[in-house]
Amino acid sequence: MELNPAAWPLLLKMCFLFGPFFVMFVGMGMITYMACRDLDKVLGGFPKSQIITSYADAWRGGSLVARYTVMSIVISAVLWPGMHLRKGHLNAEELNGVPVAIKRRMQVSAGLLIFGFLWFTGFFVLVELYE
Repeated sequence: MELNPAAWPLLLKMCFLFGPFFVMFVGMGMITYMACRDLDKVLGGFPKSQIITSYADAWRGGSLVARYTVMSIVISAVLWPGMHLRKGHLNAEELNGVPVAIKRRMQVSAGLLIFGFLWFTGFFVLVELYE
């Protein structure tokens, strides 16, 4: 198969164009699921962590969009805690107390979003190279 996307069959082009969005929508769906199901449980495990409680107090009781936003902030703080731990905004003991099943869902959803974004970016670069 040729690397030039212009020579690809239409079905393959469509898969490479819409596939990343499908993958990212699945990741967003997982975050929505966690925002509806696990948010209160996760927030209850972070009473001393300023980065979590400050956003949770402002957004927790709101709409689905607000819960999604708080869950996204929690996911980023749990999966990439380095800066928050150094600044003292996140408690390491509370971070270790996140249930394994919820942390795995956080990793999978973030991974799907990152993979979909990189896939789309790579396809876009490939198309631009062969124009």
